[in-house]
Amino acid sequence: MCQNILIIGDSGVGKTNIINRLLNKSFNNLFIPNEFTKVHKIKNTEINIYDYPGQLKFMPIFPLGITKVIIVYDMTSRLSYKNIIGWQNLFKECVHNDIPYLIVGNKSDSKNVKISTGITISAKTNHNLDLITDFITTRQ
Repeated sequence: MCQNILIIGDSGVGKTNIINRLLNKSFNNLFIPNEFTKVHKIKNTEINIYDYPGQLKFMPIFPLGITKVIIVYDMTSRLSYKNIIGWQNLFKECVHNDIPYLIVGNKSDSKNVKISTGITISAKTNHNLDLITDFITTRQ
């Protein structure tokens, strides 16, 4: 069974870098707004990852068949942490209330960390990305 993963969060929180780290083992310091999906394999699990823009005004309709959601916030931005509730409400309203989701704080490697709650990772250093891989590949 293919997992359809939706990754959402404010612009600049590192969604695309998390995906690149998971799939290609690469990291890019440049900020590149992105939206893509493609079938990949992680730990013998087929996945589609939908990387959506972080500005709600550009938010297209969520694709059908989403099986899991990852909400990312920037650990150096209190605003991106505060906006998690809005992202949760949006996906629950548009996708489905019972879909498993994971809230992840990115940029744990930064010296300017302001929020450190829940699962914390660094796409830059690859710290704790195995926790996302486990979430994606675990059947629920």
